[in-house]
Amino acid sequence: MRKRHDYEDNEDYDTLVGMLSYTKNTREDFKKALSWAVQNGFPIDYSTEGSEHWGIKPRPPLLHETMFYSGYEEETKIILDLGSDVNVQDSEGNTALIVAAGNCVPIVNKKKWMRNVKTILEKTNNINHLNNKKETAFGWLCKEFLEVFFEDCWKEEKRNILILMRIFLDAGADPNLDSSWFTDEDYHYFHPEGHEFIRNFIEKYYQQRDALGSANKVSDVFEYAL
Repeated sequence: MRKRHDYEDNEDYDTLVGMLSYTKNTREDFKKALSWAVQNGFPIDYSTEGSEHWGIKPRPPLLHETMFYSGYEEETKIILDLGSDVNVQDSEGNTALIVAAGNCVPIVNKKKWMRNVKTILEKTNNINHLNNKKETAFGWLCKEFLEVFFEDCWKEEKRNILILMRIFLDAGADPNLDSSWFTDEDYHYFHPEGHEFIRNFIEKYYQQRDALGSANKVSDVFEYAL
């Protein structure tokens, strides 16, 4: 019986990612298959760095895969229930929360995806984690906002990112830890108005929070987004 966890098919799906992708609409089958895999030695948080020289793609932890798409909130809970570390990092030091923040613009079903993020936020104790480049999840939200700041066709996406920024701040995100959205060359020279908008948004947030008292619990904050 094959027990290698790094086997890939011709579409670059390894065993665990394949189960997540091909059983999306049959969650009980996914749960049974993943449970069997873990019981038979598949490390649920397995990841690899990959090799650009040899053309080998990095393999992120399975939990991270659920952050790229909408509709995977149940799979995320299954993966965590089977022992995945909510703060597991990929080869670049990214947590699932950073991956989610850095991929929030193209998501189709925002409400399902936000419920997925809520699951991570309620379980993590490391919302201000710095990856290998000293970036945080909140910093990535700022970058995603800047990417669509001047695009009128992305009005809903801009609104949703601002909601997420408020949610992250309420959950304890520190906006002072990561200034890459302002200092990185790709964002510094082309988004001065966007920078000012974000700074004003953060300043107004703290003014409102100080006026109302302490921040809300994550579960309460999500109510207006869901």
